Amino acid sequence: MSPTNVPAESAEQEQEEPSEGPRAEQQGTGDANPFGQFGLDGDPEIVVEAVILNRLGLHGRAAARLVAAIEDFDCEIFVEKGSFRADAKSILDLLTLCCSKATRIRIGASGPDAGDAVDAALRVIGEGFGEEE
Repeated sequence: MSPTNVPAESAEQEQEEPSEGPRAEQQGTGDANPFGQFGLDGDPEIVVEAVILNRLGLHGRAAARLVAAIEDFDCEIFVEKGSFRADAKSILDLLTLCCSKATRIRIGASGPDAGDAVDAALRVIGEGFGEEE
């Protein structure tokens, strides 16, 4: 039987769910550690909440400023909005969160410089990413 003749039910059954890669990670594993997909062992050392204050939210330039402020710290640092997580050292990952003004986020970090990186992130966010209102 050729693939085009396979009944729709059989074709759906033959498709496997992805076990690796970004799509599998976004679906979640039910793991209690929301930052686990990025390789942290156990819970992040530091988790804080913040609110995006600037008028335009976390857009490209704002994401670039956040990344620039934390990229040199020796730690893993992440931003979470609801059930979505992003590597805080990646502009593209941050943009996928679609954070507008007044969005509540969580920042989690682990590693030798975790505290300093979180402080730097909070400072940039608190200053509205250096944008004039």
